[in-house]
Amino acid sequence: MKTLITALSVSVSVALTASSVSVDNVFVRQQWPWSTKVNVDYVLHDAANGTHDVKVEFRNGSQVITNLTESLSGDRFGVGPGEHTLTWDPGYGGSGQLPAVIADMTATVSVPDDGRTWMVMDISGGKDAESFPITFTNAPPPGGWNQDEYKTTKIVLRRIPATTFQMGLTDAEKSHFEITGTHATWAARQRRTVTLTRDYYIGVFETTHKQNSLMFGTGNSSFPKCPARNITYATVCGSNANEPSPYGVWPNYAEGSYLAALNNKVTIQLSSALPGYKFELPSYAQWECACRGGVDTCFNSGKNWADDGTASVDSNLAAIAQYGVNVNSDPWPEVGQKLPNAFGLYDMHGGVMELIRDVMNTSTDSGVTDPQTDPLLCHTGSSSFQTWACGGSVKSVASGCLSDSVVNMDTKNQTASGSTDPRWHTGYRLACVYVGE
Repeated sequence: MKTLITALSVSVSVALTASSVSVDNVFVRQQWPWSTKVNVDYVLHDAANGTHDVKVEFRNGSQVITNLTESLSGDRFGVGPGEHTLTWDPGYGGSGQLPAVIADMTATVSVPDDGRTWMVMDISGGKDAESFPITFTNAPPPGGWNQDEYKTTKIVLRRIPATTFQMGLTDAEKSHFEITGTHATWAARQRRTVTLTRDYYIGVFETTHKQNSLMFGTGNSSFPKCPARNITYATVCGSNANEPSPYGVWPNYAEGSYLAALNNKVTIQLSSALPGYKFELPSYAQWECACRGGVDTCFNSGKNWADDGTASVDSNLAAIAQYGVNVNSDPWPEVGQKLPNAFGLYDMHGGVMELIRDVMNTSTDSGVTDPQTDPLLCHTGSSSFQTWACGGSVKSVASGCLSDSVVNMDTKNQTASGSTDPRWHTGYRLACVYVGE
């Protein structure tokens, strides 16, 4: 239930980060009487002209006021130096029984990203290179990341802050996009509040043919900047047919798999810069959080379906996704041709269906805090567990390209190699996640 904040006599505390980055001139004001929303103005300083994710915390006296990531909007991701405004909706998601007047409200604005908004991996040495150098930066290159080298000889990943967000289908989405039957009842798609307790990184682009070729020796040289496809879970993570896994406890990988080869080349760099992190596929929750970019709409642009949108075609989706095109043609479109989301991620809708780490069945409910199911279940040969992919592809209609779209791949039972095989539409987006030290 929405509540009113009528007091403007608020106090503000400001958190400073590294010596070259600071936040000041914080001013909080309510939009009352026309709205209960609260604006927070602030000025960010960075001598290096980097960009940062901004965190804001509200308190009523000593009590923290819980807010979901979707309750905030405005300038909070990839923010550069200068004056900015973000907006908080205190009534979103039932944030608690707030009094009508919060006489002792404070807002703490901070920049907690410590210079590592983006990770850049140089793979130009190819699969025979001894290692792939990794660097971190807060400043995008001149012209941004949507350039050829970051689709071919380098891979850039964006850090996604730990957060609490709304995951899954809404009833309105089910109705508009005509999602019924098992697709609407899968436990993984049920509406719930999910918390991710650690930051993680995810690719700005889907992995392209050129990048796949440089890392692993496999890719179509005719279409270097198009997403690699016909990629299976077993290829990325490894498999031992139907035998129980001999590879120990996740995240150990089968020798010869993509992830085993990649992590062997970057272990030293990651253990020094990000202890406990490895390259992986994202979990379903990590993928959806990254796709949404802090918004609670069916598309990550912050929009729901267009006025004339249908379950098959939608003009709001067309602005951000390669979908429903090339039905009878090749190749897949080049990555990065549509608008990115608030995190700067491209093609989270459409493109290729992106493999995720979770191995689950249609009734699996993997919880609400760092949810995932054991990836090693795929090695047990149990027919009740399958692998999955998210986001839809250029072969998908609009209803298959939502922020919470997921498809049961069941790669063990796929034998076709043509366009009728869903695996033919499947690729992947690299992630770098905490797996334990």
